[in-house]
Amino acid sequence: MNAVKAYSILGVEAGSSPKDVQRAYRRRALEFHPDRVEPEHAEYCAKKFMEARDAYEFLRKSGFPVPEPETLVEEPVYFGRTADRGFSKRRKSVDDIRFERSKLDSGHETGVWTYVLWGFISLAPFGIYFLFRYLIQTIKQSAG
Repeated sequence: MNAVKAYSILGVEAGSSPKDVQRAYRRRALEFHPDRVEPEHAEYCAKKFMEARDAYEFLRKSGFPVPEPETLVEEPVYFGRTADRGFSKRRKSVDDIRFERSKLDSGHETGVWTYVLWGFISLAPFGIYFLFRYLIQTIKQSAG
């Protein structure tokens, strides 16, 4: 493989910037990835995917500059201290986990009676059904 063919496989002009080449490679990889296409086109797309990967690897190994990975912005030191918030996850205490488990979607704390109430509410239709069934049977027996 030569550089001209590698650029043409990726669909960019020779001498493009490293960012453009990387974007073109990612676009081709998404377009031809075998997991993202119909099963009947998977073999053709797998071949095209491998070609794009090989072309990008050839350009990288031949000395083509690859863009630097994007650096993440560090969190300011004062931000986490003053507001007690930050981008990093803090470890939750056992009490926090228990409190979260004891909340319903409404955000209120729940106790035993809440679960008992919901149990009765969910079982009420069955109770009504069996009550009416019993009443109908007793009426038929008394009339019959």
